[in-house]
Amino acid sequence: MADWLNEDGPDTVRMSASEAHDMGSQALRRIGFAEDDARVIMDQLTDNALCGYKFAGLPRLLAIARDAKTAKTRTPVKIVKETPC
Repeated sequence: MADWLNEDGPDTVRMSASEAHDMGSQALRRIGFAEDDARVIMDQLTDNALCGYKFAGLPRLLAIARDAKTAKTRTPVKIVKETPC
C-alpha cells in the first residue's frame, strides 16, 4: 500500500472512487432522492473525498439521511418572480 495512505485498521474499507460513487448514489435513491439528484450529490461528495475533505465525503451521507429536511417531499425549483435584470 502506498505510504501516503492511512494504515489499514480492523474497520478500514477501501474502494475506488467509482465504487464509492455508485454505493452513495444507491443509498441516496433508497432514502428518496431521484436518480439525477443522487448523481449530482455524489459527484460533489466524491470530489470532496478525492480532494482530502474526509468529513465532506461519504460520511456526509449519514448527515443527509438523518436531516429532517430529507424526509420532506422534494419539488423542482421554480421561478416565482422574474425581473428585467
